[in-house]
Amino acid sequence: MYAKDRVNNMKNTKSIVALFFCAAVIATTVSGCGGVTGLLGHLVSMDSGSVFNPKTVTVGPGDTVTWTNADAIVHSVVADVSGGPDSTTDFPNGLATGDIYEWTVPNAPSGTKYYYHCGYQGTAGNGTTFGTGMVGVIVVQ
Repeated sequence: MYAKDRVNNMKNTKSIVALFFCAAVIATTVSGCGGVTGLLGHLVSMDSGSVFNPKTVTVGPGDTVTWTNADAIVHSVVADVSGGPDSTTDFPNGLATGDIYEWTVPNAPSGTKYYYHCGYQGTAGNGTTFGTGMVGVIVVQ
């Protein structure tokens, strides 16, 4: 009976270690800069006050960025110059509360920046700087 209890205790210890490892990975991922990343991808929230949260997201080529409208008003994601994200194709009337838009980052060199804005509460920059109002940038590393 002693050997069986010892095996069960070892299994429980391994389960607890695995659980703490998973929690540490999730906590590190969520608290890092550049938005919520990891298994969830890169998440950007459209929040009240007409802001993208986070404003800057750091990604790798081929990563997916997901925007969710958490605000009570309609928003969009529009690239300041061609080649960036554009939610207007999928959501011509904007993203309503709870709507989700995803964009896959193209194979771009490190340092590439995709500036974007909300077509309702922001204005475009020139492709190398922020516009005004509700704006954001995706930085490829």
